[in-house]
Amino acid sequence: MSAEQTWCAWPRESETSRPARTRAHASSKPWDARGITLLKRNVVIYEGPSQLTGDPILVVASGKTSNRKIGAMVQLWILTAALSPLEAVKVGADRAICGDCTLRGDGTGQQRACYVEWWRAPENIHQALPKADRLEPDAFARLTRGMQLRIGAYGDPMAVPLDVWRPLLKTAAGWTGYTHHWRRAEAEYATFLMASVDSPAEQDEAAALGWRTFRVRAPSADVRPNEVICPASEEAGHVAVCAECSLCRGTARSAKHGVIVAHGQRAKWFGTARPTADPQRPRLVKHEVSVSSLNARRSAVQPAPLLRSKHYQPRGTA
Repeated sequence: MSAEQTWCAWPRESETSRPARTRAHASSKPWDARGITLLKRNVVIYEGPSQLTGDPILVVASGKTSNRKIGAMVQLWILTAALSPLEAVKVGADRAICGDCTLRGDGTGQQRACYVEWWRAPENIHQALPKADRLEPDAFARLTRGMQLRIGAYGDPMAVPLDVWRPLLKTAAGWTGYTHHWRRAEAEYATFLMASVDSPAEQDEAAALGWRTFRVRAPSADVRPNEVICPASEEAGHVAVCAECSLCRGTARSAKHGVIVAHGQRAKWFGTARPTADPQRPRLVKHEVSVSSLNARRSAVQPAPLLRSKHYQPRGTA
């Protein structure tokens, strides 16, 4: 896929059939039956190539979460454009958003240790694409000024160009973010992302490269002296939610490294599975391109001959 080609993930609704833009609002109740509501609509803020593989991806913001561990944070989901999360995981296309993360399992959804339930929230976000709005990062940053951001509620933020994240970070009250690709990342990513590590040896390596780390450990593994247990975790007693804690903000925060016990429905696979070997290891593909320039060049690009989600359709096709 050429960097000059762009993709549209869904057929657009008529611009007159709904409000001109999304409005952010705080929920009148911190918690209600559906969780927290920060945005009335999901918003796509990036459509373009992945920096990991060059394949088309999306960044979709949502303002609702029922995860009480997280708190009131805008969720930023990184999704494959051509395939739904369910489909992408089955055929290994999630490499575009996850790269060579060790928690992917065998690359077909088996032995997957990732705590994110990709068949739930990410799948729902993808299915709701036809109703989503679209804003450039600068406009979205103004919309969500003073809010907390969960960068990479699904997917690795390293798949997304820095010029998408920069304006959001300038106006956010706080954020969380993690990457498994800290060995190949530009230094600027370390200023707002934690290095996701899975062993003490990886933590030492990442720290030597200038990263603050967040380590997943087995229940029997020790907490190191330079680590603090995640305050939102079960082992810490859920003493805080992510929106109230400022631990996971990369080197923008001076603090100990974070650590948490492997959790989620598939935690039993932690430390036992690795992605299937691939002759072409995920690479960083630099695309210094703004969403405005992507939108200006958006055209009727035919999709690659792959299985496609029913929610995916290039612009200009019936």
